[in-house]
Amino acid sequence: MSKVVIATDFLIERDDATLYLDLLVTMYPKATLMTLSFQEGKILGEIEMRKIQASFLSHKIKRKDDIGKYFYLIPSAMKSMKVPEDTDLLITISHGFIHGLDVPLSTKHLCYFYQDFKPKLSFVNKLFYPYVRKFQTNSYKTLPHLYSTSKLTTNEVIQPCFKTQDFPLIMNPEYAHDYYVVEGDNTDATTLKTILTALKRLKVLVKVTGDNPLLNKLKTEFHDGAYIEFWGKRCNGDLSVLLQGCRALIDGTDTVFPHKTFSALASGRPVIVAKNSTMEEFLSPKQAKFFSPNNKNELEQMIKAMENDYRFIDSTELRRFALHFNERKFKGDLARQVRRLVPIEMEDA
Repeated sequence: MSKVVIATDFLIERDDATLYLDLLVTMYPKATLMTLSFQEGKILGEIEMRKIQASFLSHKIKRKDDIGKYFYLIPSAMKSMKVPEDTDLLITISHGFIHGLDVPLSTKHLCYFYQDFKPKLSFVNKLFYPYVRKFQTNSYKTLPHLYSTSKLTTNEVIQPCFKTQDFPLIMNPEYAHDYYVVEGDNTDATTLKTILTALKRLKVLVKVTGDNPLLNKLKTEFHDGAYIEFWGKRCNGDLSVLLQGCRALIDGTDTVFPHKTFSALASGRPVIVAKNSTMEEFLSPKQAKFFSPNNKNELEQMIKAMENDYRFIDSTELRRFALHFNERKFKGDLARQVRRLVPIEMEDA
């Protein structure tokens, strides 16, 4: 019987990447998990029911803000973790670190690069940054089976997915569609400010979601209680209701697969997105309106047009497109790549 190990950088809170881990533990129910830091009770679900091996960083890195404090210890933590010699297959979901595990020569290693996480570093850790970065880069050079969410990162892509069943299409006549939702995570300060400035000038109802640290600084400038509200991080259940009732989602994501945009499309709602390489890879003008991140006037004109256009959108067509990025397809694509490496059956793993 084949032995599988699944590794991810941190198990300290649920995020977009956790979905892939959820899918992997259902594909390989007997697999052991490895991570740099595990905080019990923060992930729950099937993941916490598995055997989890974590490094000494579990005592130090308890939330995302701690990563920057102990950045210099990551290479040491990686070297302290050993993949068991009898492991047939190692699958890593990497944010930039865990792919550097010490892997036995006989073990096949498939790495899915989700996002290069760049924490806010203290002064001391900035001194160690070149050392840690070199460790990351050298680790990548040894990976013969490296895949990613995007062709912008690697030539080998396994199409990403989002939790499609959490975002149904509900045609409720009681929805007024009288507010906009702004996706505040994975967006830079310039783009966020462009979006919020345009919305504030137009005096439309806005609900900003996400726990991006930049939002804390922008709250004092834009939160007014009457038009713009900051809702923080929301679970999929809350987010689904929020998206179902919105006029449109505005998303400036420019780092990873835009989960919130696809969640809105699956809910049958139109989207206005920043024009960047990430968005242009996954979307076309048929599914989204694109604005230049530094052009407030262009964005304002799009929002003014949306005030009328949202009534005539084809919700079913938007959802049909979004559902191409479903969990079953991701699992099938990943399983095909695994079968190229080892003769392993999901139910045996």
